[in-house]
Amino acid sequence: MSREPLVACTIRSVWVRLCERIEHDMGDFPVQHRKQTTISVALLEKSRRDAARNLARMSYRGAALHFLRFFLSLLGRRFSNGIAKLLPTNTSELLFDKFAVVLSVFAGSPSTSPGASSVLIVSHDLSTSGAPKIVYEMARILIAADHNVTVVSPLDGPFRPLLQQAGATVVIDSEALEGSALVKNIASAADLAICNTIVTHSVVKLIGSLLPTFWYLHEISLVRDLLDRDPDVRATLHSAKQIWAGSEPSAELVRRYRSDVDVLGYGLEQIVGHARPLPTKNSRLNVAVFGSFEPRKGQDLALEAISALTTHYRSQLRVKFFGRILFKDFYQDLVKRAAVLPEVELHGELAQDAYASELLAADAILVSSRDDTLPLVSLDALGSGRILLCTRTTGTSSFITHGVSGFIADSADAASIATVLREVIDHRSMWQKIGAAGQEVFLRNFSRAAFAKELISRLSLSDSYSGVAET
Repeated sequence: MSREPLVACTIRSVWVRLCERIEHDMGDFPVQHRKQTTISVALLEKSRRDAARNLARMSYRGAALHFLRFFLSLLGRRFSNGIAKLLPTNTSELLFDKFAVVLSVFAGSPSTSPGASSVLIVSHDLSTSGAPKIVYEMARILIAADHNVTVVSPLDGPFRPLLQQAGATVVIDSEALEGSALVKNIASAADLAICNTIVTHSVVKLIGSLLPTFWYLHEISLVRDLLDRDPDVRATLHSAKQIWAGSEPSAELVRRYRSDVDVLGYGLEQIVGHARPLPTKNSRLNVAVFGSFEPRKGQDLALEAISALTTHYRSQLRVKFFGRILFKDFYQDLVKRAAVLPEVELHGELAQDAYASELLAADAILVSSRDDTLPLVSLDALGSGRILLCTRTTGTSSFITHGVSGFIADSADAASIATVLREVIDHRSMWQKIGAAGQEVFLRNFSRAAFAKELISRLSLSDSYSGVAET
């Protein structure tokens, strides 16, 4: 191909970026105080409520000051943080806030095929949550189809080494969603780009005119919020070549502003483990709840539902919650509620292997979300033959039949969730049959092979997909 190889362009762009920063930092520029230290979807929602504080700006002049700031930034974060503690707060923020920047490149294994295309994927983070997992799945599919993939994220995370192991080059640029020149340079050498989640709207705007850009949206409430109140985000919808939504509820929100939105359902590797033993009359229902601790995920509704059960039903339950803490006040309230419920345990975020083990150790998976487009844990529950319990406001509910292939709470409230918990316990003899029906739903709708075929087709790429996703 006539284009510069994407890996070479990435390395060159990093070097140019560093040189530009030296030159730029010798002049005048504004300082933005960024109190937000993560770019997760949930915390982005929270930061909107603090916009006035987060967007406060102060400008300072003086080439000597800028040079000092640049010099201190070269000393390394740990040493610089030590110096910062010795300085007055205002001086510390002035010197160090601009340079709380991460820039790292982790080389992958580029394809040597002359027909390989170069694909840029932009993710809002690389945590173990659902959206980054979709980035990983797409990267693996494209690499298996003999294409080159570079993933750019503002935050490092557990999926970074997995992406690199799969063959993708990973760039961690903390300014990736802030008009990064590096992202623009990488895009200029790529054949196409995929921007994942509504949070990447600034990147879609930046590179949409440079190359075919596909925007994959997974959220519901955040999509609604941004599109309703931000005309710039609405305008950016037309910068993408195509917009995909993970589920119909998400697609409906976007169609008010752009009609040609398609649903691209997910495809996952099926988690298969030991079969559950045949339930006995006194079998306890082991329930697992996975998801970051935040109001949208509705863990408070689940705890309220458990509290509403009679002692008879609670004695037949054991419920474990797992997730990273995104809202501390919300989590502390959950801790207080759980303290009086001996049937309940709260745990932290799990690595992928531990997550699979806990999933397989459960009889049922509860998704108590107030809104959730198509949570991957719900698909893993179906694929593993575990009983899925979810709210009607969870997109997966449209794929299952209540009492046949899963259980659906009519509303996202504690009373409805308590009702389905009682139903599952009362239908103990049907647990295996319902789990098997759920597996059929998974195989029919969420296989990785079908997702791979659809993804490559939509991107109009050559299809030499090797089926590595099924290993």
